[in-house]
Amino acid sequence: MGAVLTPLLAGEEHPEALEVANASTLCGACMDACPVSIPLQDLLLANRRRRVDLGAGRAEQAGWSTWASTWSHTRTYEASMRAVGLGGRLLGDRAGSLPGGRAWSEGRAIPKPAAESFRSKWRKGNV
Repeated sequence: MGAVLTPLLAGEEHPEALEVANASTLCGACMDACPVSIPLQDLLLANRRRRVDLGAGRAEQAGWSTWASTWSHTRTYEASMRAVGLGGRLLGDRAGSLPGGRAWSEGRAIPKPAAESFRSKWRKGNV
């Protein structure tokens, strides 16, 4: 409900409030629980469309486009996961020392990457 109301209360001068609509998985559980059948999924999708219509920045569009093309192919997906795992092992607890990292990591415990990926275990039959 807050993801629908927040952009309305924030108003047009705060289009970043539309980002909260992306926090929902749109699984339909909120619709099932709502005693008055408010179509929350439809309202969340409308907020997502409004955010797109207002225009995401070029850097954001480029980032999502790169992510989509990378994760659309098994090899590049697996390479990106290896890079993330390696980066996590190299940085360890120092991630908070990166520019902007301290604000992000404050109050969060950064998990250690798994020694072996789920996909690798699956291939070996260890799952």
